Amino acid sequence: MKLTITEQHENLLLHRIEVEGKVEFDGATPSNKDICAEISSKIKKEAGLVVVKQIKNTFSLHEATFTAVAYKDAAAKKRTESMTKHLRKKEEEVRKKAAAEAAKKAEEEAAKKSEEPEAVTSSE
Repeated sequence: MKLTITEQHENLLLHRIEVEGKVEFDGATPSNKDICAEISSKIKKEAGLVVVKQIKNTFSLHEATFTAVAYKDAAAKKRTESMTKHLRKKEEEVRKKAAAEAAKKAEEEAAKKSEEPEAVTSSE
């Protein structure tokens, strides 16, 4: 995959860099995750701060144009980007998994404490 950035504009109001470019690839169209990783390496930002807005294929050619934005920090991204239904669902699953792991860890700690022999004090 060969990614070239054709236009880059800094939006000071939204604290982000707006990027447009072209990607040439073999096989299937690259996923948003792959393009995010490439863009982040080109503009030296974290992959989690890059959001691909659009990928447009050119018919019968192995190339596409894309539009993406790269935020300066996570707070700016959270203020601007809307939370879609599938992202909410994914976040909820992660939260449930973390809660289950915390409960399991607490249960293991409680089991470990109950297995420890208590100190026997005898007054003779």
